[in-house]
Amino acid sequence: NMKSKLLLLLLPLISLINENLLFAQNVEFSKGNFKSQTAELKEALKQIKEADVFYEEETYEQALDLYLLANEFNPENAGLNFKIGKCYLNSVLKSKAKEYLEKSFALDAKSDPEIHFLLGRCYQLNLEFDKAIMQYQAHKRTLSPQSEDMEKVTNGIAECNTGKVLVARPVDVSIDNI
Repeated sequence: NMKSKLLLLLLPLISLINENLLFAQNVEFSKGNFKSQTAELKEALKQIKEADVFYEEETYEQALDLYLLANEFNPENAGLNFKIGKCYLNSVLKSKAKEYLEKSFALDAKSDPEIHFLLGRCYQLNLEFDKAIMQYQAHKRTLSPQSEDMEKVTNGIAECNTGKVLVARPVDVSIDNI
């Protein structure tokens, strides 16, 4: 009787965990995953290949358009969501990066070595300083002490700490047109 009560209490939790595991599953761009959509898969892979050239050249806005087309075909790929997030972070539409980087992380926490750093930047830009600091610290743990990224991470953490103080004590300002 006690076992059945415990099971009844745990059942919603177990189903919730299973639901989240099913939801957050990385789907590779492979024939096995898209057996009945070979033409669409081929087109998506072509778009990614073209976009990767722009991405490597850091021409992010051109890469973004192609990545978004491929993402329409398969929105559940961690690597593609990461690249879209990074492209948005390097564009004028920085606020859109968060959605894609968080999804990339949910699908595969190790989707890219830069994931924690870029999530830190997103959270920092969204004034979510505590989340940003946590992500920066997670990235910092992956770096060697002499890494050139160490300074960027340390600066990011310092900027977040300053941001927390500034947001906590806003100053009223009025601007008069001369």
